[in-house]
Amino acid sequence: MKIILSISLITNILQSFRRLARLRKSGSRYIVCWWVVTVGLLSSHNLYSAEVAAEKPQPTSDSLDIAAELIYDGRNLELGSIELISRANTIRKDVNKLRASARSAKDDYTRQQLSDAANLLASQILQWQKQGADNRQQGSRYKQFGHQLLKQAMVKGWPSRIKLQGEMSLMPAKHQIIAHNTQIRSVHPSMPKVMQTVKEPVADMSLSIPAMNNQTIPSPLDTSSFQLSRDLHYFAHVEPVSDDLTVLTAESDPSVPLNTIHQWYLIVTNLKGQAVSNKNIQVRGHMPGHVHGLPTQPRITEEVEPGVYLVEGIKFQMIGWWVMEFDIPHNNEQDTVKFNIVL
Repeated sequence: MKIILSISLITNILQSFRRLARLRKSGSRYIVCWWVVTVGLLSSHNLYSAEVAAEKPQPTSDSLDIAAELIYDGRNLELGSIELISRANTIRKDVNKLRASARSAKDDYTRQQLSDAANLLASQILQWQKQGADNRQQGSRYKQFGHQLLKQAMVKGWPSRIKLQGEMSLMPAKHQIIAHNTQIRSVHPSMPKVMQTVKEPVADMSLSIPAMNNQTIPSPLDTSSFQLSRDLHYFAHVEPVSDDLTVLTAESDPSVPLNTIHQWYLIVTNLKGQAVSNKNIQVRGHMPGHVHGLPTQPRITEEVEPGVYLVEGIKFQMIGWWVMEFDIPHNNEQDTVKFNIVL
């Protein structure tokens, strides 16, 4: 799968426009020659050519190799889309310069030539942007399919450990939970409406308007418990250890208890599905928008089997959007796996 961008072509065209502008300033009548050359370049080439492989391949017996290839190619497509969109922005700036030069031109002929050049170049901006968006979407599809293959392999490889295949959820509570370390608190009716929500009356409380945490959660937000690392060295999964603190019934998935210290499993593989062992992994957690972290300092206490790490000391003191990050060494650098959790 290859991305072929005609960067040299657009560079030559922009250089032609710059020469045209300099010639206009010097009063040279050779401006017509540069205009003819530029039109020839535009008409004989496609400014936004990109060669992308056909649709994603179907899984085979060597599906993990396919998964890694899809993920790497997806990342390359996404990086290519950034270059395409950046090039569109560069063209827009040159178009603005040409139009500014046209407005200040001293004769009608030069003004018209510069305006035509600007309009012709401007017509290419949307096509560059569209190709960039197409590459980004294709890259996302590649990565999603590779992600799904890795997930299937991990679930198959650790059937006794992986009980949760969806996103993490909050352990059901008997009472409404709103704020830090409290299940409900009242506020004054004069508080702005953005900070309050009318609920059903609560016994033994003077007010029935609970305060909200006022956190803005982006949408869409990837809350999968299976994630790729930032630099694509690792694939990881997290879930609460199934015990009396995290499982209500034998049929239910493990969930996160509030205000309770509990344990997680962190399972780490490379993009070939092989267990990643003997890593000194650091654990971090915070709540975006609230400028605070976890009330505890969780850490990896042991590797219970190759690639499976026990995380102890995890505690969430309030509902909302949390981010858990695991820093994993890779050679002489550090890669990070990030999980979004909405409780």
